Amino acid sequence: LNLGFQNNGREILDRWTTAGQVTDVPRLWIGREAAINNTSAATSRFIESGDFLRIQNIVLGYTLPTSIMSKITNSGIRSVRVYGQIQNAFTFTKYKGLDPEISTSTGNTDFGLDQNASPLIRTASLGVSVGF
Repeated sequence: LNLGFQNNGREILDRWTTAGQVTDVPRLWIGREAAINNTSAATSRFIESGDFLRIQNIVLGYTLPTSIMSKITNSGIRSVRVYGQIQNAFTFTKYKGLDPEISTSTGNTDFGLDQNASPLIRTASLGVSVGF
């Protein structure tokens, strides 16, 4: 039994370990580490839906109304706008990998393989725009 559990999902914990056990995760093999498909054998076991819905950008802003700005005209400020933005806000998917949109390719036959590439990062920003 090889216990190299590096970079695996939780499903590896359901691997076959004893006779009579019912599971869809095969046992580990000596010399093959815990890599899920280290032999590169053709199998449909690892095919899953990559369907997803992503909310890519959310931007909200508010400009102070002229009724408020007219009260502070002596300050030299003509306008004030407050805003916030989130990029890569949410991804809804049943895909087990890090990101259903990420695929890497080392050749024409490998298109669509998930090599655990880094997913898109979520970025949030806040700001104030002041016009003089």
